[in-house]
Amino acid sequence: IADGPARRQALEAGDIDGFDLVDPADTQALADNGFDVVQRPAFNVAYVGFNQAIPPMDNPKIRQAIAYAIDREKVATTNYPEGTVVATQFQPPEVCGHSDTVPTYDYDPAKAKQLIAESGVKNPTLEFWYPSEVSRPYMPDPAANFQLMSAELEAVGFKVVPKTAPWDPDYLDAVDAGKTMMYL
Repeated sequence: IADGPARRQALEAGDIDGFDLVDPADTQALADNGFDVVQRPAFNVAYVGFNQAIPPMDNPKIRQAIAYAIDREKVATTNYPEGTVVATQFQPPEVCGHSDTVPTYDYDPAKAKQLIAESGVKNPTLEFWYPSEVSRPYMPDPAANFQLMSAELEAVGFKVVPKTAPWDPDYLDAVDAGKTMMYL
């Protein structure tokens, strides 16, 4: 059952005995209604991907400026359930390969503006892709993430061009084919 609310309704109606990938916002309500909710450490990470083959993503200063421009803590507290932590890398802590020593980029709009100026890219434009018709535990509301992040990017001097497509197959195909400059 692809839709999270439909999975919950099927469980509540007795049509199914259980399911994985419970929407984080539904866990307490299900527990309050007598369902067993098995909690485990999060095994997913939301991230912004870059295709470095598409300019200006080939410029490290532009990529760094993006990293400094996005207030990840604000995204986590605004668009995710309580208990969400800001990721520092692609691997969650429970996965072999996670490291506590990777470089991090704290929210610093002034540094983002400085890096854009140093990059030599005039009026940097970002095609920023986000999926529609999907809700994932690591991305419960892709449009809300896009809106928050794009506003922060525009505030430091990027022009953001929104690109959206249904999750499967259009969005996934575009990402897999390398057609997306920047994407959730």
